[in-house]
Amino acid sequence: MAVELTAVQAEQIHAALARGQKIAAIKLYREFTGADLKASKETIDQLSGELFQRDPSTYATLAPRGAGCASVVAVVLALAASSLAAWVWRSAIMLILLGVAGCASVSKPLAGEAPSQLPALPPGQSWQLVWHDEFNGATLDPSRWDAPEYERRGHLWRAANAYLDGKGNAILETSKVGDRYASPCIRTKGKFEKAFGYFEMRCRLPMEPGHWSAFWLYNDSVGKVGDEGRDGTEIDIMEWPYRDGRVPLTLHWDGYGKEHKSEGSVAQQSAVLDGQFHTFALWWTPTEYVFYIDSVEVWRTRAGGVCQVPLYVKLSEEIGPWAGEITKAALPDLFVVDYVRVYDVQGP
Repeated sequence: MAVELTAVQAEQIHAALARGQKIAAIKLYREFTGADLKASKETIDQLSGELFQRDPSTYATLAPRGAGCASVVAVVLALAASSLAAWVWRSAIMLILLGVAGCASVSKPLAGEAPSQLPALPPGQSWQLVWHDEFNGATLDPSRWDAPEYERRGHLWRAANAYLDGKGNAILETSKVGDRYASPCIRTKGKFEKAFGYFEMRCRLPMEPGHWSAFWLYNDSVGKVGDEGRDGTEIDIMEWPYRDGRVPLTLHWDGYGKEHKSEGSVAQQSAVLDGQFHTFALWWTPTEYVFYIDSVEVWRTRAGGVCQVPLYVKLSEEIGPWAGEITKAALPDLFVVDYVRVYDVQGP
């Protein structure tokens, strides 16, 4: 295989392999290179080898940017198992590189919950979980969330469309209620508002057209004009309008009128089309924003000067033509959220 991949593309393929998503890795390779690959063990072995030959340092740099020690070591073991004689020297080099580079932090698992894989920190620093909701129980926790109800983009934000499924998930349901289309928003306004930290959501995305999921941070101060985004920025950690693997990441500041400014990026993430759970996260520091999908960095920016004021968390379903025609959707359609977690950096 002749591989011509960017560093970001190679990381995305590697991350899929590390998660055991072999078919997704092959699909990404096909998408990035146009190569016609069949799904087989031989293809996976060859693809892994091509990634290493392309740039062995990739296996060192992946860990600090979020792939995690366990994931990378799993890939090393897989490579070695595929042909011991051929891969042993590569595995040895990768382990040495990992030892030098250090590994991403894996959070201490909450009882019965999936752990978070967090970006690596300098020696002496660590991540501390400061707020979270695992969505266990029978109903949404009113001490953490409220669900506003009002007309939204010609449709309804309806509180009853947000609920828990009793299996550890929050459900944000888009449906038709009478002759109106309805969807929910839940938010931590007045209950939890924070500047800076690592904000992470794990979810399974809906697939019907006409509505889009969003994980975002907001405050009314976004409407202020005069200090760019420093006095308030809407941070769209992810939105899901396209259904083809594109994930918009966007910043908005200086209100929504004639002074409005924004900057964004679109991450191509075909792996999220597999119907499984995926993570979307933001590392917000006083000097920059870093966006992650499945623990892999996808965008880094300082646009707007970086917000310096606390924002609250919002999970929402929006209905509108950006996502296609809602009348063509088989409803109800569900945005399934496993957890929302917020971490702070502890240490000097």
